[in-house]
Amino acid sequence: DHHILKIINNQFVSFLVKEMIHWQLQWQEKKKILLTG
Repeated sequence: DHHILKIINNQFVSFLVKEMIHWQLQWQEKKKILLTG
């Protein structure tokens, strides 16, 4: 019961981390375009 919650929480955290990394990469690309454009 508690174990299942832990698993769900871990999946959620890893999902958030992936989203944040993805967002940061996109932002870096946009900044590059703005700076060079």
